[in-house]
Amino acid sequence: MTDKRTLKTIAAIDRAGYAMLAQGGFAQLSVQAWCVAAHITRPTFYSYYLDKNDWLERQIDGAMRLLVPALTGTRAELVARLTTAAWPLRAPLVALLAIHEADLDLQAALAAQLRQTLAAGSAVSEYRISAAAASIVHGLHWTLTHGQDTDSLQWQQWLVDELTEDN
Repeated sequence: MTDKRTLKTIAAIDRAGYAMLAQGGFAQLSVQAWCVAAHITRPTFYSYYLDKNDWLERQIDGAMRLLVPALTGTRAELVARLTTAAWPLRAPLVALLAIHEADLDLQAALAAQLRQTLAAGSAVSEYRISAAAASIVHGLHWTLTHGQDTDSLQWQQWLVDELTEDN
């Protein structure tokens, strides 16, 4: 069990990281500025994370642990399940979906998982599966940024159904 001080420190680092991401891109983040914003020292930051990439990797891993269970089940309600799973953490997910660092890209990781999920037991072409996965990720980012809209969710699901329908 993790003690309260550790949880409080990690929460402060996370809050500061997401606040700084909202002000600028990931490349502009510096550990020094991060520590000032989180009211911690550099050694404290480095006792929890190897560097800012380690922090980002852990955030992406956490997001994937949250989102992947929503991909189970039928394709019929895939968009709604994914949106429902993502909605409680929309602000951090919007920030993470906007970061495209080499090997640290939530959009790419989620699209890869979606391609695998959509391709399972399907005779649909890889191109159509990839298009459906990209559409779902783009639609999720749009929905988390602009708010839930029944028409857009239905349209996204229709598009996924059309792209993944076995002909």
